[in-house]
Amino acid sequence: MALNHNILLEVGTNEVELVEFVINNNNKDFNFAINVAKVREVLKISYDEITPMPNSNIEGMIKIRDIVIPVINLKKVLGLYTDDYKKDEKIYLLHCYFNTLHVSFIIDKVLGIQKVTWKMIETGGNLVTEQGNVKLVGVVKLPNKLIQLLDYEQIVANVAPELLENKLSNIEEIQDTDLQLLQSKKILFAEDSSVIRNVLKSLCNKHNLNAVIVKNGQELISTFKQYNPDIVVTDIEMPIIDGLTATKLIKQMNTKTKVIIFSSMYSIENEKKAKTVGIDAFVAKPDLVQLIETMKKL
Repeated sequence: MALNHNILLEVGTNEVELVEFVINNNNKDFNFAINVAKVREVLKISYDEITPMPNSNIEGMIKIRDIVIPVINLKKVLGLYTDDYKKDEKIYLLHCYFNTLHVSFIIDKVLGIQKVTWKMIETGGNLVTEQGNVKLVGVVKLPNKLIQLLDYEQIVANVAPELLENKLSNIEEIQDTDLQLLQSKKILFAEDSSVIRNVLKSLCNKHNLNAVIVKNGQELISTFKQYNPDIVVTDIEMPIIDGLTATKLIKQMNTKTKVIIFSSMYSIENEKKAKTVGIDAFVAKPDLVQLIETMKKL
C-alpha cells in the first residue's frame, strides 16, 4: 500500500494525519503512530526476504525497487519481542523516508490513518517516558484508547548510529568564521526530537550563539513573545502547535522575524505549501551546513 507523502494538510490548521499501527506482545496490543508524511508504503513480505545482519535490533537489509533499506524490528527496540519469526512467516513493514534516509520498521499490523490536531497530542515531563529504550515525543488521547508517538529519529540513532552520523558528519565542517554573521543574532530553535535538539545545543555552545531551544510549538510561541528573536528555526512536526501554525502566528506578531522550516518532510510541494504561511526558507533535515548558510543569507 503506497501512501502520498506530499500530504501537508491545509496549512495553518494545526492538523496532522498519522499512520496508526499495532505491536502485539503476549496477546496484548500496543498502539503507536507515525506521521503519514514519513511513510512511503506499507509492505507485507515473507520474513526470509530480509537479509540478516549481525545486530540485535537491525533484523537485516531488504531491497525495495533497487534501494537497499535497513530493517529495524520495533518489537525488539521496545522490549516487546517474544519469539523468533519463522522463515516463511508473513510480516508487515513500514517503509519510511525521513532525514533523507530510507528505513523500514517491522510491525504487526496497520489499523489505518488517524486525522488529529496537534492539540490532541500531549507532551511534557509526565509523558516523555521510556518505552524500552525509546523516548515518546507525545501521546494522542482518543476517547477509547491512547496512541503513542515515538521519537523515530532517536530509534535510528540508537539502533544504527552510523546511518544518522553519516548525515550529520558535515557538522564538523562548520567553523567559527562561518557563524560570525550569526553571533549578533537572537535565534530560537523549536525541535521535538531529542537527537536533533542535542546536536543543536552542541552547535550553539561550541560557537557561542545567542540561542534558545524549545521542544514544542506552545513553548515556541510563548518563548517568542519573551525573547523576540531575529530568526526562528522550527520543525513542522511538534506536539500542541505544529511548526506551520506557529509560523502563521509569529508572522502575525512580527513580520520582520525570519522563519526557517527545518524538517525531514522536505519536498517541492511541501515547500510551496509552507510558503503560504510566510516562511522565509525550507531546509531539509538534517543538513546543518545548509541550515547555517540559509540563516546567514536572511
